[in-house]
Amino acid sequence: MNAALLFSLLLIGGPLMGFLVIIGVCLPGILLALWHLLGERMHLKSEH
Repeated sequence: MNAALLFSLLLIGGPLMGFLVIIGVCLPGILLALWHLLGERMHLKSEH
């Protein structure tokens, strides 16, 4: 395998993998926050 190709793959793939890992870790928390916000809005609408 070409060293330059390997280096470019690492250069592009490294941050990309880190980004995917961050999304994978943060996504459940973001979804839960959105779920709570939507739930509160629905609850307020049903009361009034």
